[in-house]
Amino acid sequence: MSSDLISDVPGTNPIILQNPPGGILTGNIVTLTCSVPGGNPLAILSWNCYGTKENNTVGNTASYTITTSVNKSFNNKICACTASHLISTYNPTVQHKLVVYYAPSDLPSIQQTPAGGIIAGHTVVLTCSVKGGNPLSILRWNCTGDMTNSTTDTTATYSVSFPVNKSHNKAICACSALHPDTSYTHVIEHSLDVYCKY
Repeated sequence: MSSDLISDVPGTNPIILQNPPGGILTGNIVTLTCSVPGGNPLAILSWNCYGTKENNTVGNTASYTITTSVNKSFNNKICACTASHLISTYNPTVQHKLVVYYAPSDLPSIQQTPAGGIIAGHTVVLTCSVKGGNPLSILRWNCTGDMTNSTTDTTATYSVSFPVNKSHNKAICACSALHPDTSYTHVIEHSLDVYCKY
């Protein structure tokens, strides 16, 4: 009997590779490749995600790709590849989670504590924050002082505190917000009012 007539399942489950790897900037294209070697006949692969699909099977390896442009709604989306075979007991499904980088929709803001004019010798706290984005923005201050990072799951928050003197009157402290989506780069400024005792 010819060996071609003997059915056999692949020895492993499929694997999924992503190109480019890691987080994908919104608007960019990602390709997922599902592949599994071996079996007679080769496994038949299918995707549950929307995109341009292409059969890249070569030799003794079944391979099926899907290519799609992502937006922020794709973040944490699960794409699944299912392998089926003439021997129906072989039907594994493997999953892949997409991570999409997108900028915040809001601009950063600065809050001063205490508000208004500060008496020389007292301490002022400037808090820069911006909500949203994946990942959250990286915030930086151009003023020196004690820095505090109070970032939560949804909001990037970075504070600087320092005692003021009369030289700080009308001084400008700037907070810059940076993001992997380089179209989101913002700098906001805050002017200090210092009251002096003469």
